[in-house]
Amino acid sequence: MLVGPGGCGKSTLLRVLCRLLLPADGAVSVPRPSGFVAQAAHAQTVMPGVGADVALGLGAAGAAMSDQDMQAAVTDALTEVGLTGDAWLLRGSAELSGGERARVAVAGVLVGGAGCLLLDEVTAALDAGGGAGLVQMVRAIAVNRHIPVLWVTHLLTELEHADYVYVMRRGQIVGHGPPGDVGPYLAAAGLVLPP
Repeated sequence: MLVGPGGCGKSTLLRVLCRLLLPADGAVSVPRPSGFVAQAAHAQTVMPGVGADVALGLGAAGAAMSDQDMQAAVTDALTEVGLTGDAWLLRGSAELSGGERARVAVAGVLVGGAGCLLLDEVTAALDAGGGAGLVQMVRAIAVNRHIPVLWVTHLLTELEHADYVYVMRRGQIVGHGPPGDVGPYLAAAGLVLPP
């Protein structure tokens, strides 16, 4: 997980890692393709139906697939994010809750074969239960697929789910380590772990 105060550059770093922005200096190496999910998951659920939204993640590969293979890939991706059953394929995107939208956005990057996940504050608009469920789902995907995840969050309670934490301040990584070891770096960045 990557944490830091608002405006320190966390989202900008993710956008550089997924090549939405070019770095002004240096080089970036990230497993390709990377799957980016923005804080505003509604911006990534743009089609009228869930199945069509997820199918967008197939990109050019979808053109070479039969309709049956495409539907199977979309159904598998939806199942992986906990949205099981054929009813999800036809469900309207406008009917989705915030947590469901985030899951559909993750399914859309998974169906394209993401080699890593870059998640930007995906739990920001969710209640505690919905956020915890999304974190657990992403952890399970990372383990099952053997892919790295870089999760940007401002919710320090989510650090309990991290394997490793990077702390950012004013555009720089000021410390890193296992969750239990980053308290001093968090304090230096003006962040306080909840009791």
